[in-house]
Amino acid sequence: LDNSPVRANGARVAGSDVAGSQGAECPESRTGADSRAQSAPGITFERRGAAGTIEAVLERAALDSVVLREDYLTELRVLLRPFKADLAVKEEEVIRLLNKVRQCTLEAVSAVIKWAGCFISPRPFLFRAQGQAEVDFLLGVVSSMDFLKLRPRISSLITKHFLPQGTCHELPLERNPLLLGSRPNLLENEAMVALAEQEQAFGPLKQRRCSWCGLCPAPSTYEAQSLVMCSDALCERRRFCEPCIRANCGGRHGYNLVIGAKSWSCFICV
Repeated sequence: LDNSPVRANGARVAGSDVAGSQGAECPESRTGADSRAQSAPGITFERRGAAGTIEAVLERAALDSVVLREDYLTELRVLLRPFKADLAVKEEEVIRLLNKVRQCTLEAVSAVIKWAGCFISPRPFLFRAQGQAEVDFLLGVVSSMDFLKLRPRISSLITKHFLPQGTCHELPLERNPLLLGSRPNLLENEAMVALAEQEQAFGPLKQRRCSWCGLCPAPSTYEAQSLVMCSDALCERRRFCEPCIRANCGGRHGYNLVIGAKSWSCFICV
């Protein structure tokens, strides 16, 4: 088997029918998943193994599951991107998307673990979603849901839905992509162990994320414009991507004013 990592180049992958790690399908039929993939970030891979080999089959299954997961995560980002969405968004829609992201994250991590089993030593599963930097999927997943902690109402809603009734503490959102409580099941625990082992092998993700939506943007011509940092002393050096600034600061014109200013107080501070 070729030990080269899977790599993505941004072209579209058709189809998102994914078999789960225990044989169950991700919650989409092939027809439904294919139609949803039209709005998913462009993700593909460079085929390394011969078609029909176990490696190639697991490789494709992993990519399909990553596409579906990124589709739902993008939908969640868009829903919560406006600053006032924390108050106006419908609880049912947030919970629906969180459930989809959570289940598809587990499916995707499990699929990548199966693919990685084709190799003797650890391998990064590299992919590039449209407009984002190329990342190792397992490393990127770890902090991909951290942005939810900035939204008090959404945080309490997640705690209410994902923890047993009567629980006093809040669900930790930092480095908890599966939104797990204190008692993960066997499959969830296996996924979290795999994420920890990937970080141990390759180190944590180096690319910066948008503090508001969790996007990991591709570097621009001018590095400072990839993420714009708030200059307010109380903002803890938060950084924001272009889509979030446009959504909350007056569209393209507002974004141009922000990147042209010597200092900027973000929409959270204002």
